[in-house]
Amino acid sequence: MEKWVNENLTECHQLNLSASIAAEGSKTPLLAYQIDRLTLNNLGISSDDVDRIYRGLYLNTVGWFNMLKDVVQHATADKGEIMTRIWKAFQVLL
Repeated sequence: MEKWVNENLTECHQLNLSASIAAEGSKTPLLAYQIDRLTLNNLGISSDDVDRIYRGLYLNTVGWFNMLKDVVQHATADKGEIMTRIWKAFQVLL
């Protein structure tokens, strides 16, 4: 899970989707967001709970996307547009 989080944050950074919230000059996205294992451990979060965080990020991200695909699969309008609208609202709620 840790690798998945890091790879996806890398992709978002390359698309410039995260420039305003990531620390510049970090070697990995996990370091840039200060959610790498060592930093979280030093903040008092156990390694087991760090694993839970990474699993939660994966499950909620991939699960949400798969649910959206299922929901819009029979839509008669532009599926991409519908998903974009829902994603935008979801981001605001976060």
